[in-house]
Amino acid sequence: MSIKTTIGALYIISVSLLLLGCQPPAPEAISKAATSVSSQPLVLSPGFQQQQRFTGSVRAANTTLIGFELAGRIEQLTVDSGDKVKQGQVLARLDTSLLEAMERELQAALAQNQVDIDLAKRTVSRSNELKNSQFIAEQQFDELQSRANKLLASKRQQTASLQRIQLQLNKSTLLAPFDAVVSDKSANLGQVVSQGTPLFTLIGHDQPMAYIGVPIDVAAKLTVGENLTLTVGEQVFAAELAGISAQVNPVSRTVELRFALPHNAKVYNGELAYLSYPSWTATPGFWVPIAALTDGIRGRWNVLTIVDNQGQSVIERRDVQILFSQADKAYISGAVHAGDIIVTQGLHKLVNGQAVIPTPMKG
Repeated sequence: MSIKTTIGALYIISVSLLLLGCQPPAPEAISKAATSVSSQPLVLSPGFQQQQRFTGSVRAANTTLIGFELAGRIEQLTVDSGDKVKQGQVLARLDTSLLEAMERELQAALAQNQVDIDLAKRTVSRSNELKNSQFIAEQQFDELQSRANKLLASKRQQTASLQRIQLQLNKSTLLAPFDAVVSDKSANLGQVVSQGTPLFTLIGHDQPMAYIGVPIDVAAKLTVGENLTLTVGEQVFAAELAGISAQVNPVSRTVELRFALPHNAKVYNGELAYLSYPSWTATPGFWVPIAALTDGIRGRWNVLTIVDNQGQSVIERRDVQILFSQADKAYISGAVHAGDIIVTQGLHKLVNGQAVIPTPMKG
């Protein structure tokens, strides 16, 4: 073979290879270059429902700080923290030796006063006979009558003083106003207490109540007597709404609700109580898996939509806002529309404009 023939053959081969390189890739090549992704279409929802949770506390219907109405020295304490007491049971006593001495003094004064009154009455009676016989002057009789009246007035005053002393003696004994448990004891034997100083905190045995504050719009939807779900610790109760406050708390701006818990509820005073209340928000949006969300710029959230670009499916990033989220899904709105296809998994492997092959999400 000549050199010219060899050169011609090489030229033909080179041109053929060049033409082959300029041809578009086969469909199989495109498929191998694109990434298969899990996807789902967006379905528009008119709104979403969420369980709102409000916090309050458990309190007995009767919870009181109790102390003496008088000042004095504590002579006896009969109960301590944790003791159960019955209505009318003695809780404590004050030293009453001074009051008892004053009582004896008044009783003696009353006895003496009664002797003087008896004498004055007899004297007036005799003087009245003498006055009728004109043996004594009218002025003298009036003075005797006035003295007898003064003695009677003094008796009434001393009687009132004696009753006051006896009342103070009665109030020197502190009694339980209702069946209760002594939650706290804040005084000691021999301590001098002032009037009204709390000695005990009593928590009643009657029906426990839960007090929970809710927003004004929630309180306006509720009716006294309906049952709502309350949680105390790990216990769940169907509690009756017993009352709705008529004023707004100036600090929390909430309305207090009062719930009657079952009589046999095993709860403690001061325990936290939670109210679960379903709330509907009428805002159109879309439910998406949590895995379908990714961080965007400037603190925004994004979803990756799949759009058509000259017959090829590619990734397009869209800004969205999370309106509500729960366990494994979120309710969103933003630059998306009903029917848009979004990627539901593996977002960290994808970039804007990347070619993909959408695969319907399983389940």
